[in-house]
Formats: sequence, structure tokens, C-alpha cells
Amino acid sequence: MILLLLPVSLAAPWIPQTGDVVLQTSASQQSQALQLATDSPWTHTALVFVRDGGTVVVEAVEPVRVVSLDSWLARGVGDRVVVLRLRDANVLDDAAEQRLWLTASALVGVHYDPWFAWDDTRIYCSELVWKVYRDALDLRLVEPRTLDSWDLSHPAVQSLVAERYPGGVPADEPAVAPAQLLESPLLQVVYVQ
Repeated sequence: MILLLLPVSLAAPWIPQTGDVVLQTSASQQSQALQLATDSPWTHTALVFVRDGGTVVVEAVEPVRVVSLDSWLARGVGDRVVVLRLRDANVLDDAAEQRLWLTASALVGVHYDPWFAWDDTRIYCSELVWKVYRDALDLRLVEPRTLDSWDLSHPAVQSLVAERYPGGVPADEPAVAPAQLLESPLLQVVYVQ
């Protein structure tokens, strides 16, 4: 299990900023399998935007949508969240924030990808965050791994794999798991609850 040994005050308030990446444990059917496969409690992620006095996230569910941050947080398991922010605050000027928003909002309505394919026909949550940062700001938050780098040995994971990949897992398929974003050299943890 990935332990969070972070120099972050849990009591410090979080003031959301555009570009923040939020991680939570999802209540979805695939959450347990994803936790086991990635050795992490973090199974869902979204991108934060402060717009017109409100705070929303763009998230990849079925389909990609914009929801209030409060609504997104309320759906997480156990009120746990990790917030990541770019280390270099100078990257997100007004023009960059606008590019992030235009890139993310252009994905609204795209279908969720339960097969974690790296193409652009469907999209899953951490793929959305990764590709929005790449396409809007030319930043690669982490290097994608392959699906076979995840631990697929647990029976709960094998059950999901058998259901979704009757021909076997495409071993060389690039993928980014929510927990991988914690490893990004470009992001830092600014809040943990």
C-alpha cells in the first residue's frame, strides 16, 4: 500500500485553485479491483476549475462531465481526498488556465473508458487529467505505464479482467492510474484529508 508520509498540515485549509488535481476513493464497482491492482486507496481523480465565483471539476465518468467540487467530494468514500498542485506556480497564468479549461471542457460528453485504452475515442479519469495537461500546457505529469505493470493477481482483479478483457489484458497498453499522479515530479501535495 502506498503510504502518504507528507509534509502537509492536515489542519491547514485548502483553497481550491484552477489546475488542482484531486484524488479520492471512488464508490464505483471497479474501485476495489483498482485499489488492489495499483496498491493504492486512490481510485478516482478530477481536475479543478475556479470559474465565475464557483468551483467545479471536470471528471471522466459516464460520460465526462462538469460537476461542483462539493458534489464530487461528497461521492468519495470516507471523506478522504488528496489535492495536488503544480510545483511551478508560474506555469498557470490566466492564458494557461483558459487553455486548461477549453481543453477539459471540450471532452464533456465523451464516453467513459472501462477498458483503460489510451486512444481518444473514450477516456477514463486519470487519462483525462494527464491528457488535458499534455494538450493544454505541453506537460507530461508522469510517464504512462503498461496495464501489465499493475498487480493483476488478486481474484477480484482477475474477475474484472476476465469480464473486460476476454482475450486477455493488452499487455503493452499505456495507462495512468490515479495513484501515479502522486509520483509526478511536476505536482506537489497541498492538502490531505
